[in-house]
Amino acid sequence: MSSPPSPAPITDDAPGSPGPNAPLLVNYPDDIFELELTHARIRSMAEIGLSRFTQLEFLGLRQNLIAKIEGLESLVNLTDLELYDNRISHIEGLSTLTKLTNLDLSFNLIKAIENVEALRLLEKLYFVSNKISKIERLDNFSKLTMLELGSNRIRTIEGLDHLVNLEELFLGKNKIKKLQNLGNLKKLRLLSIQSNRITQLEGLEELTELEGLYLDHNGIKVIEGLENNLKLETLDLGNNFIEKLENIEHLVNLNDLWMTGNKLDSMADVERCCKPLTKLETIYLEGNPLQEHSGATYRLKVRLAVPQVKQIDATYCTQAEMNSTAS
Repeated sequence: MSSPPSPAPITDDAPGSPGPNAPLLVNYPDDIFELELTHARIRSMAEIGLSRFTQLEFLGLRQNLIAKIEGLESLVNLTDLELYDNRISHIEGLSTLTKLTNLDLSFNLIKAIENVEALRLLEKLYFVSNKISKIERLDNFSKLTMLELGSNRIRTIEGLDHLVNLEELFLGKNKIKKLQNLGNLKKLRLLSIQSNRITQLEGLEELTELEGLYLDHNGIKVIEGLENNLKLETLDLGNNFIEKLENIEHLVNLNDLWMTGNKLDSMADVERCCKPLTKLETIYLEGNPLQEHSGATYRLKVRLAVPQVKQIDATYCTQAEMNSTAS
């Protein structure tokens, strides 16, 4: 499918925004399937005349000045709607878009998840960097596979029980204190809750499909509660308060281990826990006391402790390093 023509310049019929007479969409045929108007200084969705594009499947209005969702009633074939980086404060005007599978409302001013109950086919939902304080009104979203709620004001993990097909959950940069109410997410593969206020690893027992766990920048002191997470490939516990590397020897699929900026002081623990992990290729240990204690021999000691790794911190192992520790 050929790309639609570039939009005509926005005129000054209405100061600062395209008024009813602005020819923003005049060169677009009615039967297009995709329409992207990024950074076009649009203030009003109603005034740009979207109603005639009844075959539209993708609508991108990223980085505009839109304050209200409106004028979409006739776009009943829309499957993908992007309103990233606007000035929207309320979710509204979406009830007729029952075919939507992807909705991006990131970087707006939204305080509550509301008026979304009709969007039962949603598979991906983005609310990054809003002002949302509660996870709610998601009971109809059994088809949802990805939920992004990073950089909001959420304090409690809740309202997720019906998301039985969820595979990726992002809750970073909130105010969450406890890992809880995750048991129904049997298909979850990626859980990212970095930069919160979590102090204990718990509530993960039923997440047996988990492959990636990201909990950096929290207040965790002990590695525990991962007995059933045998499919973990990436574990990020960087920048916590962990004093001892332990309870990971059974994670035989682990490929990446991030322990930057903790209080680890024993290279013997590193060897004991990590040497059996034959798939481990990347390990981050910088910013721990064991790095300072090792001085210039730090990388050599890590290689001796975990000879299978190919990357230590941000630097790949050189061939000379690998040869020097080869058995």
